[in-house]
Amino acid sequence: MPESETIEYKSELNDNFEKEVVSFLNSDTGGEIYIGYDNSGSGQQCQ
Repeated sequence: MPESETIEYKSELNDNFEKEVVSFLNSDTGGEIYIGYDNSGSGQQCQ
């Protein structure tokens, strides 16, 4: 499943993570953030 307006993959937690969470909270549709996945949706170790 590719990234979209409601799906975000994060391979690591960084300073931008908070901004992305707030963006989903402010949207009408919300969203899901998957931690430990690269942008193509493949699993990997978190750093």
